Amino acid sequence: MREKRSHLKKQAMNSQDNSSDVPVFPRGRVREAFDFLTRRTNYESFKIIPYDQMARSLERLRAALEALGNPDRSMRVIHLAGTKGKGSVAAMLQRALNASGYRTGLYTSPHIRKIVERFAIDGAPCAEEELADAVFRMKAILEKRLTPPFRPEDWTFFELATLSAFLVFQKANVQWAILETGLGGRFDATNICRPDITIITSIGYDHCELLGSTLEEIAFEKGGIIKPKVPVVSGVPAEIPDVADRVPSRDGAFRESILTGEKIAAAEEVIRRIAQEKEAPLLEVTDCTPSFDISAAAMPGRHQRTNARIALTALDCLERKGRLALDKARALAAIKTTTLPARFEIVHTDPVFVIDGAHNRQSAAALADALAEFAPKAKRTLFFAISEGKDAGGMLEELLPLFDQVFLTTYTGPRAMSAEQLAAVAGKIVPTLPKKPSIRVIPEPEKLESIVQERLRTGAKDDLLCATGSFYFVAHWSKK
Repeated sequence: MREKRSHLKKQAMNSQDNSSDVPVFPRGRVREAFDFLTRRTNYESFKIIPYDQMARSLERLRAALEALGNPDRSMRVIHLAGTKGKGSVAAMLQRALNASGYRTGLYTSPHIRKIVERFAIDGAPCAEEELADAVFRMKAILEKRLTPPFRPEDWTFFELATLSAFLVFQKANVQWAILETGLGGRFDATNICRPDITIITSIGYDHCELLGSTLEEIAFEKGGIIKPKVPVVSGVPAEIPDVADRVPSRDGAFRESILTGEKIAAAEEVIRRIAQEKEAPLLEVTDCTPSFDISAAAMPGRHQRTNARIALTALDCLERKGRLALDKARALAAIKTTTLPARFEIVHTDPVFVIDGAHNRQSAAALADALAEFAPKAKRTLFFAISEGKDAGGMLEELLPLFDQVFLTTYTGPRAMSAEQLAAVAGKIVPTLPKKPSIRVIPEPEKLESIVQERLRTGAKDDLLCATGSFYFVAHWSKK
């Protein structure tokens, strides 16, 4: 272990020395590189995503990766998909690997403030010049080598960002790259990787208009990241309590459904079948899995304890396969202290102000559970805004019973649902609640900020404020 750490230290120093090879770009050239990426079609801002177009892009992406010299093969890869939890598990893996002496790259989405947040080296966003250098190198190589000719306007932001990530990580000499899918799995741009292990964190109802209206269909799309003979860790629980849910149809309407243990088990069976067909060893993680001492984790809630078990199961598998040497004590300590921007992020104390990017019913239920555990007797205030196409009713059904006062608002962006629409949804839910929260509607998002600041100044020490509903809504409060 001591020799390995010495080797890793030298490698990290070499990587730092290599950074001098990166051109010192003037600010305009960095902006030019970022504009090249951000001016491409970005499905993250679309109300309706053309999923069939994603399906046709993987072969082209593989050809582009080969033209770039297959930079992914210079590192080991962990690939994650899942309805919820993949961001937390990815961050836990990154922290645990760093604690064990490994250099890591972490590719996630969306970013909170700056695009470089998507390309993290050892937990910190890569330098803007590093990303700019990768973009310019990618562009030059693809223009020279790709057949048919490279036309940037035909490519999406996420496709070119994914290719750039491999170049950024290769330049930084990362030993482990952790890749989080953007949407689904089977047709996601990250699925061009050759992973050492894949992880399916959870299966639930989200993006149903694209991935399917049943959990089996969604599981099939997520399970598309499973590779032949590559181990897969599944965090899909075999049994859960029956929970009411609403499933969006292709016309944007929602129909009632029940998220039952039976349906979850059927989804898990899909994962089992895909793993069996591809001869991929399957490790299933449930709440029945022998627990680790993670009760004092920095991110509270049962779902985060499950996420920690998923991360530890994957690391243990890789160690048994001889792919890494894990410092288990350091890895566990790192996982327990993992935090993420806009995932139960405490941005103020006295009173406590929590922001969380929960954006579907399952995530809202997990947030409600974590808040009740974190501050069981607090007077709670909710600030809520959400994107169109999301299950606002389902999320509010989970959250409203927990809060004394609720502010319904919107955010600035093309996908934002109006505060008036939210008020109409809440108006149908509140009469059914035993304890009815006070509801205020704030149609102008700029007015909400003064309300939040006033509550932070005048709120009692034991009060709890929470903003949630969309990453795009809570992002500007993040301190990370």
